[in-house]
Amino acid sequence: MCPGFLATAMVRPFLDDPELNKALHAKSPWPELGTAEDVAQATVFLASGDARWATGSLLTIDGGYTAP
Repeated sequence: MCPGFLATAMVRPFLDDPELNKALHAKSPWPELGTAEDVAQATVFLASGDARWATGSLLTIDGGYTAP
């Protein structure tokens, strides 16, 4: 799992600063930050039988932040 910026207490200082918040959102194609629940849902998928062929892979969960 490779989560991106999530709306958590750890990034709260960035979200509370209007300039940093704007810069963070400007780099992402998604209109909002992900949550821990978003990462948890992807983890549940990988732990399920539906992902039985997903082996030896990294799953980036960042709302497109690192997309080319």
